[in-house]
Amino acid sequence: RLVGSEMCIRDSYICMKNLMDKNDLVFEVIPSVHAPKVGASVGVRVHCISLDITVESTTEKTQYVNKLAAMDKLKKLANPRIC
Repeated sequence: RLVGSEMCIRDSYICMKNLMDKNDLVFEVIPSVHAPKVGASVGVRVHCISLDITVESTTEKTQYVNKLAAMDKLKKLANPRIC
């Protein structure tokens, strides 16, 4: 049985899972401040089509970590809108 914050986290996850399908997300590689050092664009922009939210992350040194950071931003922005 879930109580308090556990229930909130579960409900939030269910809302996010139902309304943000992986097919709703558009990922784009963009330039970052680290591009000259690593020789490639490692910034990431994510657009959620169903919620019309776009976020980006360009401050991390790898594309993978920028993707995780962008997804965190998207989840934080989307949460109040869908739950």
